[in-house]
Amino acid sequence: MNIFTILAIVFVYYCGVAISGVLARFGRDWEAGGFLLGIGVGILLVLSPRWYITNEWHAWSPLRPRCKNGKCDAKDYELFGRQGGNALFRCRCGTKYIRKGLRFMELKEDGSCSPYMRRRWRLGRWEKDTDAV
Repeated sequence: MNIFTILAIVFVYYCGVAISGVLARFGRDWEAGGFLLGIGVGILLVLSPRWYITNEWHAWSPLRPRCKNGKCDAKDYELFGRQGGNALFRCRCGTKYIRKGLRFMELKEDGSCSPYMRRRWRLGRWEKDTDAV
């Protein structure tokens, strides 16, 4: 368990205490219900930014580039094997690719690779790969 997980748990707990206290001040006899409501609100406040950031990041920087034909997105690839520790993918169009580190290369029928797309850093955007293999 890391420090962020501990902070999230403490934050959720204090949301429960705070909402329970607010309801008690207004004369409501809902301490237990307010505590549970506060925990629910705290969980939403903790998870919503994480969910939003994760979804927006993958929209900006998908796990795999569009295929060479421009018809397939990251979700349209199928992992069909491994070769020397590198993942082999097939897009919906049937084109085969190999991912080697930050490079995504087309896998030819004879087993050779031709450059297709690459990333400059691990979470960066895909760009055309012009370097020789």
